Amino acid sequence: MSARPLPRSRLDNLIPPLVDGHALVALVPATGDLKWATAAAWDVARAAAQHGRRVALVDLWIEDPTLHEVVGLTPSEGIVDAFEYGVSLTKAAHEVDHVFFIAAGAYTAHPGDVFGHERWKKLHGGFRVEGALLLLYLSAGALARLSAVPDGLIVLSPDGFEPESSIGQGISAALERGIPLVGVVRERWTPEPEVPAATPRMARPAPPARADGRSVSRRTRPAVVAATLIGGAAVGWVLFATGGESFRASGAEHRAASPAPPPQRADPRADASTRHAPLDGPARRVCQSRQGAGAGRSPGLTRTLARLCDAGRARGTPGGRRRPVVSSARRRLYDS
Repeated sequence: MSARPLPRSRLDNLIPPLVDGHALVALVPATGDLKWATAAAWDVARAAAQHGRRVALVDLWIEDPTLHEVVGLTPSEGIVDAFEYGVSLTKAAHEVDHVFFIAAGAYTAHPGDVFGHERWKKLHGGFRVEGALLLLYLSAGALARLSAVPDGLIVLSPDGFEPESSIGQGISAALERGIPLVGVVRERWTPEPEVPAATPRMARPAPPARADGRSVSRRTRPAVVAATLIGGAAVGWVLFATGGESFRASGAEHRAASPAPPPQRADPRADASTRHAPLDGPARRVCQSRQGAGAGRSPGLTRTLARLCDAGRARGTPGGRRRPVVSSARRRLYDS
């Protein structure tokens, strides 16, 4: 069951077009807060009468009438007196805010007779002919026993109503009779949201897993690692560049402060090819005598002695180190 919400703050704009063409409309409370319901019923009546239309509001909550208390009236006669005792409706009506209000009136032991009275049908027809509007404030049970069929039904409930409740079932029964539901007068468009009780903080749920079993958050891991490596490399490069300058500076200072190494003595054998120390006198005479002695033997021996003498001059050293060359030549001469 869907019903149009009718906030009380917007009734002046919503009610006139909704009840236009209706002569009899039932106002049925669907809440236990009857004080709020009676005030809302008066708001509907005032809204319907604001453009000069003649509107009558009747309190049919006969068991416990309170509609008159909203406007501060204490009527002595009402609808019960008109139906049971023949009191004129004009005498029982009281005009309040351009609304003709008819109270419940005297107590009756047979309220069902009032609801099922045939006079309701005549009043329905008379208001339609006059273009006026008759609003009946009554319960869902009383609406089910009403002899006339209203042109529309307006539910009064600050927070809406549940069709499964007892009042909702009575309204559903009225709708089955062919009474159209005009809307539901509410305190506001939607009910106030319930403030949930404070609950302990729950652990943050883990990110959803991907199809391959890895967490979705791992998608960004390569990018994070790459950014970290790039940042670390940049920092390392700066440190290396600045550190290199300090290293070079410290090395220069160290070389400047260190004493020069002492000169090393050259090895007399390091470059024999550039040294041409002449053979001493005895060695030269030995070579010449050996060359002369070997000249008569063979040309090869003569050349060998000459090479040995030259080699002794190139390889020899001053002093007594030339003697091994002469001894070697001597051995070669004797062996040949």
